[in-house]
Amino acid sequence: MLVPIRNTLTTMAHTQIAPGKRRIDFGLVTRQLLHAAAGQRCCFRTCLRLTSGVSRKHGDDCERGVGVAAHVYSAAQQGPRGRGGLTPEQVRSASNGLWMCSLHGREVDDFQDEYPAEDLLRMKAVRELAHKLERSDDNVAFYVKVVGLEAWNECVWEHVAATSVTQIPDVDPGVMIKAFKSTAIQRLAVIELYNTTLQSKLPAQFAVKPAAAAAAALVRPVAQTAGTFLLGMNDTPERTIRFARERARAIDIITALGDLRWPDPSGSHAFIVDGAVLLTAADPVTGTWYDGGVWQMATLVGSLRYSVEGGEEVCLSVRSTFDPVSAFIWTFRVELKSSVCRLDNVLRKQPLSIPYLRYPVGRIEFGNYRDLLAKIAAGWKPLAFVSLLRYEHGLEDHTSLYAQPFEPDLVISESELVELERDCDKVTAALDVATRWAEYWGSVGSPPTDFNFNGLFFAEYIDRDLVWYAYDALIAACLINRTDPLRWRTEPLVMTSRRTGIVFRFRRGALAFENILIRTDLI
Repeated sequence: MLVPIRNTLTTMAHTQIAPGKRRIDFGLVTRQLLHAAAGQRCCFRTCLRLTSGVSRKHGDDCERGVGVAAHVYSAAQQGPRGRGGLTPEQVRSASNGLWMCSLHGREVDDFQDEYPAEDLLRMKAVRELAHKLERSDDNVAFYVKVVGLEAWNECVWEHVAATSVTQIPDVDPGVMIKAFKSTAIQRLAVIELYNTTLQSKLPAQFAVKPAAAAAAALVRPVAQTAGTFLLGMNDTPERTIRFARERARAIDIITALGDLRWPDPSGSHAFIVDGAVLLTAADPVTGTWYDGGVWQMATLVGSLRYSVEGGEEVCLSVRSTFDPVSAFIWTFRVELKSSVCRLDNVLRKQPLSIPYLRYPVGRIEFGNYRDLLAKIAAGWKPLAFVSLLRYEHGLEDHTSLYAQPFEPDLVISESELVELERDCDKVTAALDVATRWAEYWGSVGSPPTDFNFNGLFFAEYIDRDLVWYAYDALIAACLINRTDPLRWRTEPLVMTSRRTGIVFRFRRGALAFENILIRTDLI
């Protein structure tokens, strides 16, 4: 009666009814429909277990990720719930099935007398309606994130209690959604009140503040936290102050971010979100912030919990993700848990790897990186701002930034900074060459030609001067043969072996250095 579905639906074979077979099982497409309509969750009223994978652990956990398509009216000819007068086609249709976890799937299968068809059809209708509204209504989706799916599920059950099963899909959702919104706001008020009345075991300057108070206190005096005993480690006063400051800022960011989950009235916050950071710098003498900088996508992970018994647990982790236009990566983590304090806040480098710089956006972004690198190489202190909005490329908004910057430690040596500047000079020369090339074959002001910044381009033996030399040599080669662009390449600029060498060529609409076979006579 049950058809297990593993985490990959495509592994299931199509159902066929063999001659003489008495069961009528669901087909693959039907199981997929039931799986999607329930939002991958069990339709049993008090369950809602997510069934989108299979755990390999032994014991009960091994079945928590298994989903089953259960029949309302029996798949077997002599099942206790019978066929309800349905034809074989109706028995195997999606209208006769509901999605369940394996535990409740077996329960309603083994104890069919206790779960009449009417009850199963109601479970199916409520779960599918709740998921449909959660997916289509922004208010429902938002408040589900705030107070949890269980609250929304109960709200739907309460509002359809007096409705017949056949009428549930056509229920007007307006009243239901309004009631759920009211419930969510009331729960948030309880959480806020709970937070404001906590009897903190921590010093007052380290007390966890509710979201409203945290939003109003973006700047906390550092002097309040000087010499605190909270760190519990033999740290310098400067590092103690710094940890306290970064911890306070982390709490502000965690409580200010909109994508929060409030799973219970304890005031816990937790989220994982794709956000954005702005890397910039400050004058080491005047402290003036540089008005430019580099925007990067970042992964933000935050959690904030507090209990009278366990005290405060706070963690904020920010890591800017790979940015092909920039060689900077910022990693930040502040953590306070069980009297263990940890602070990591560093700006490091990654290899500069730019496949193409699209005109004009890519070139503008590279220019921002080049200017910031020049500031940091000149001794300016790195700064990092965290956006309080989700990441959307091209929609960088300075007004969304948390007001106070973090000050990462620079772990890039002077020699590495020199190397990065040399790479920037080389890229700048290549962009100028691409512009010259377009103007040579077109007209002044033509969009620049693409330049392929492959691994060869960043090799040590290719420098700014060689880029310009390669351009002049390629122009000369074109003058010799103007009719066949596929043959437009220079003579070897650098020999990489007895038979191969680096040439500069124009192919497939882009300029590039390539390592090709030169001496076929040595093969």
